[in-house]
This record gives sequence, structure tokens and C-alpha cells, in this order.
Amino acid sequence: MARPVRTNPISSPAVHIRWLACLAALVVPGLGHAQGNVQDDDQGMGVLKVFMASQSYRDITGKALSGIPPAIFTRCPTLVARDSSVTILQPVSAGPQGSPASGRWKQSFPVSGCGNDTVLNLYFSVAADGKPQAGATLPGTTLADPLLQRDALLYANLGATRAVADCKNFLVIDTKAPASSQPPGTGGGLKAPWSETWTLSGCSRKVDVRMDFIPDSTGTTIAPRDAVIRPD
Repeated sequence: MARPVRTNPISSPAVHIRWLACLAALVVPGLGHAQGNVQDDDQGMGVLKVFMASQSYRDITGKALSGIPPAIFTRCPTLVARDSSVTILQPVSAGPQGSPASGRWKQSFPVSGCGNDTVLNLYFSVAADGKPQAGATLPGTTLADPLLQRDALLYANLGATRAVADCKNFLVIDTKAPASSQPPGTGGGLKAPWSETWTLSGCSRKVDVRMDFIPDSTGTTIAPRDAVIRPD
């Protein structure tokens, strides 16, 4: 069961930087602020460094993180948030106040210690009113962009319901892609097909669904494969 899905084009190669970010400060007011450590002098990196030190950044990031279901992001006293990473997807420029006036970027927060070790992913863009906005996408290390994730959700759920026939309500709580893979559209040219494991939770059970992604000149074909119920 598969169908072609067109992925979002990426207008420029993705640029990666590392940030030191205190996740607790983003979800619990009054605990400090995020700090940046730029490893590149590119103008866009500088714009994001300034933005990440602002109250606006903390507000929109905290709002996006607060909407993530507890099954994915559990807050607890033993929460550990390691260095987050930022990937610039479209060039970032600064407005009159120093905040981003254009561009698109992704920030990923590795979290652990509360029963579901994963990576929280937020996508940022600048709205029509000129204000940055953020939204959460699937957790984990999936290489699929938000549009491809949306289309792949149907097939992941079909795979899970085939494994657990009496359950219809599943939530993707983690995704894992091979560390050696690269997202389609980065570095130029089409990428080879890749596979990921998406973990879904529903009806007190967890199911690992293998998801195959096959890029071609018109988009990406999504094919769910094996679905395995976890013994725990």
C-alpha cells in the first residue's frame, strides 16, 4: 500500500549549527533563558542567536512545546535536555527590531529522563504579519519534512491497526532514521530511498512500524512495511 507524495522543495542547502538551550526555561517561566553558541559567522546564524535570547522566542517556543501531548513529552523532576540543534531551511534575514523578518528553520531538542527518550522538533517561519511563529512536528529523528510527515501518518496508523486490530487511536511517540541518511533535497539532487521506524502508542500498547520512503522526480512514495507489537 503506497502512493506518491510530493515533498516540499528546499530552496537552499540546509545549514546546521549547535545551540546550548535550557529546555526548562522554555516551558517553565522564570527559570532563565536560552543561550546560543554560534559556530558560523553567517548573518542568519547571528540573527537567530539574537532572537533566541529574546522573550518573543521563549514565548512562541514555550507555546509550541506546551501543545505536545504528555505521551511524547513528559515533564518530570528528572527531565534532561541536551544541546539542541538548529537547521536553517531557507535564508534568515533580520527585521528593524533584530528579529527574523524572513526565513524558515528547524530546532530539535533531545529530551530524556521521563520515560520516553526522544527528540522534540519545532519548525519556525515568519508569518504574513512579519512575526516569527513555531509549530511542533513528529518527535524523533525522522528525515521527512512536515508535509511528508502529514501524508505518512495515515500509512503509519494503517500499519499499527493491522498489528492491533482492536485499536483505532494511535499516536506517534517516536521516529528513528538511520544516522547516515540525509534528508531529500539537501546537497542537491535526488536521494536514495531510506527507511525509518515509527513507534506508535495506543490502547496501552506500542507498535513499531517500518516506513519506507522512495523519492523520485515527482515526489516521494510512502510504503509501510512490517509492524511489530512491543512486548512491553
